[in-house]
Amino acid sequence: MARRLVLLLPFAFYQHFVLEERFGFNRYTVARFAADFLTWRFVNGVVYGVAATGALASFHWLAEQAWLTVWAVTAVIAAVVQFFSPVFIQPLFYRFTPLAPGARRQAIATVAQRLGYPLSGIFVINSSRQTSKSKAICFGFGRNRRVALSDTLLNRHPADELAAIVAHEIGHAQLHHALLRLLAFLVFYAGLCFTLSLLQQSDAVFAAFGVAERSPHVGLALFLLFFGAWQSLLMTPIRLLFRRGEYQADAFAAAAVGHPGAVARMLERIAGDNLVNVQPHPFFVFLNAAHPTVADRVAALRRMPSAQRPEVG
Repeated sequence: MARRLVLLLPFAFYQHFVLEERFGFNRYTVARFAADFLTWRFVNGVVYGVAATGALASFHWLAEQAWLTVWAVTAVIAAVVQFFSPVFIQPLFYRFTPLAPGARRQAIATVAQRLGYPLSGIFVINSSRQTSKSKAICFGFGRNRRVALSDTLLNRHPADELAAIVAHEIGHAQLHHALLRLLAFLVFYAGLCFTLSLLQQSDAVFAAFGVAERSPHVGLALFLLFFGAWQSLLMTPIRLLFRRGEYQADAFAAAAVGHPGAVARMLERIAGDNLVNVQPHPFFVFLNAAHPTVADRVAALRRMPSAQRPEVG
């Protein structure tokens, strides 16, 4: 934990107070940055500490079958983080307040109602205390579903563009992208846990690193070295699924607002406001990007005919 603090802190400080400050994005004070950074490292430490402790205990007591227990614990943690982060984790860093009545709230409520997305609340995230970049999320289950938009987003976009942004996020929910992503991660984690179990049982691997006896602690450390080296490549199928989902959510939003050009303009404005690289190198996108390039998303929207109301389910 202490080592990660020492290694990550200078890079995080440079990102906010040098790079983002240079382009006018940073809104952090040093005190707020320190508080958020330490809080986030504490949350990460608890989550990964529980996972690592459970993994080591499982391999110590269950041997060959331990990977199933490790995978089950990892699956629970992944599900909690993915589905409940806006409820339990993000409020540690942001304040969620109800959006005041007006044209913007009415536009969001109208598009949600038209798409059959039951809203129990529309909230504003006070992200401007950290950055001028924008964000939007949909979260919740059943009748208790909510939309949250950053105050920076609300201050830059008129009601019709906000409706397109919310329609995109509702598209992710209605097309069950969160569940599909979770299932993809569960398959991925199953492969990792099984690989870890094979490594823990391999005398040859330990001998290659000069370790005389098999040890769960050393095995986990060696596995993390392997995963760190190959992480980008191993994650490419999941990132491909993510990028496909963004195209689908864009098409859903285009159908919801009735015109692909409106969604394309919204994407271009957000990219411009956030100084997004609209056309990074394709190989970088292949290895690292969870979103397609803005140029590719806009091109896909421009090829679409005028949209009709989407099918939802």
